[in-house]
Amino acid sequence: MLARYGDDPAIQQLIDDKVGPKAPYSSAAAMALALQRACDRPAAAPTPAATTPGTTPTIDPTRSRIDLQDLLEHLDPDDLKAGITLTGRHGKKAHQAVLNHEGQIKVLGRPWRTPTTAARAATGSNKIDGWDFWRLTIAGVEQTLAEFRATHFPPPAPA
Repeated sequence: MLARYGDDPAIQQLIDDKVGPKAPYSSAAAMALALQRACDRPAAAPTPAATTPGTTPTIDPTRSRIDLQDLLEHLDPDDLKAGITLTGRHGKKAHQAVLNHEGQIKVLGRPWRTPTTAARAATGSNKIDGWDFWRLTIAGVEQTLAEFRATHFPPPAPA
């Protein structure tokens, strides 16, 4: 019930108290909260790729940010068919996930559309940025999703 009012700071503090690292069942509570929030969001319609192979990708101006879908064309299609293993560490625990060919991260048997949602579901913490949490290895080089994104979509130069 608290998830329905999660935008209110007082309610959010109650939730944080219930799912904090020292609270009993914190991972299960945080997972339930992440699932509730994910289910409450409307699903976005898939957008077709805006580029042809070998060209610089263009980001649809109606979208507010770069997402996993934008990164797929920079990954080996054969690797994506099999699924690319992602790893992340939280505290002393290692977490694994799989990035699939649809641009979703599968964690705990469920696909997630954003790295942050997947990381929060895996760790039970709502204070994790999934772009910095998940790591992948491409051509023998391990990097975070944020580093991989910055390599292929550098931030625009200040005006």
